[in-house]
Amino acid sequence: MFLIARVADHTAIAKRLLPEIDKIRTEVPNGPAAGWACPVFSTLTSDPFLHRRDAFREIADVFHEEILAFAQRKSVDLDSQAISVDRCWLNVLCRGHSMDVHNHPNSFFTGIYFLQAPTDGASLSLHNPTQEIGLSVPIKKETPLNQEACTYQPVAGDLVMFDSYIAHSFRVHQSNEEHLNLSFTAAVPVSSMMVQS
Repeated sequence: MFLIARVADHTAIAKRLLPEIDKIRTEVPNGPAAGWACPVFSTLTSDPFLHRRDAFREIADVFHEEILAFAQRKSVDLDSQAISVDRCWLNVLCRGHSMDVHNHPNSFFTGIYFLQAPTDGASLSLHNPTQEIGLSVPIKKETPLNQEACTYQPVAGDLVMFDSYIAHSFRVHQSNEEHLNLSFTAAVPVSSMMVQS
């Protein structure tokens, strides 16, 4: 359901990014998705293009490499289409915060890079898409292929990637230390999908 990659030089990258993130949190309005009931700081709707900023160029290159690796593992035809990061935003969970179940339409892949993830912090849940079509097959034993939700406890420096149609959420953050992640989506530029007449 998802792939975990370890970002090389995470400590050095995080050290360079954290001052920029502090600045973003004071300059960019909170922009969680419309209708979210839970408290969370996000630039999802207020600035979803952090990958275009100079300070994020290094990590954006890492994201692009991981997108291509993920696509290759899925046997995507990369010769005929140029998949790249189309949106990237910051999420911050403080104690008592969580994130509603959602997915990312109009994109192929979603990635979450954990800059700061306390061991007693919020876990990520990826929800089985069969729930959306009302399927409930009787099972003898729960496995990663049939469980209703797959749970991952974030580790700083990990990058989790999955298909964007998969709904996901974060459980309540119980740590006094903040959870920081950069989320991104990948898609094919609209111009490359247009049919030539």
